[in-house]
Amino acid sequence: MSSNTINKGRDKAFIELGKFLALFEHITYYFKDCIGEILKYNGLNNSEYSDILLSKLTAEPIKTIFQGMVPYHFNENQVINVNKILSEYSNLIEIRNIIIHCYWAIGVSPDNHLDVSLYGIKSKASKKGISLYNLNLGLNDLKDINRKVIQFSELIWSLKESIEKGENEVSNFSLDKLLQIQLKSIINRLKETI
Repeated sequence: MSSNTINKGRDKAFIELGKFLALFEHITYYFKDCIGEILKYNGLNNSEYSDILLSKLTAEPIKTIFQGMVPYHFNENQVINVNKILSEYSNLIEIRNIIIHCYWAIGVSPDNHLDVSLYGIKSKASKKGISLYNLNLGLNDLKDINRKVIQFSELIWSLKESIEKGENEVSNFSLDKLLQIQLKSIINRLKETI
């Protein structure tokens, strides 16, 4: 197999990994915008202050801050719906942490440079000892993850837009979309141990 074939396959894998990380950062940015819009709705006239407060925060603290604002901004029924969205965001954060902190070995089929396999090595220490994540992914698996993350990104964008418009409601259509995404199934697959 030529090094050119290997490089083409590896590049396809890196493109999908990079796409995942860029999508994740978009979603986190949308949540920052949601926080900023809620602060604006409640009297903060200068958005630079919310930008300053949120600029150094990572996904988990941003989620926690937004989660704390939810009961004050949304009505009682909508709190349940927004918490479902936040639960999926927690799943996405966990997927991101698994993917980003992995050593990726990328293999290419000798017969077809489009047949790319990714094997991620990530150890985890717990009270049971050390275990390894079994991250055997094909390129299509990674593309499927990205399709779900794109759907989730669109959902968070619509949440952000509704907050910008001063709406205190999450549409049922969006929640139907959320049920189709099911990021927890990806976590379960990634967490299978050797």
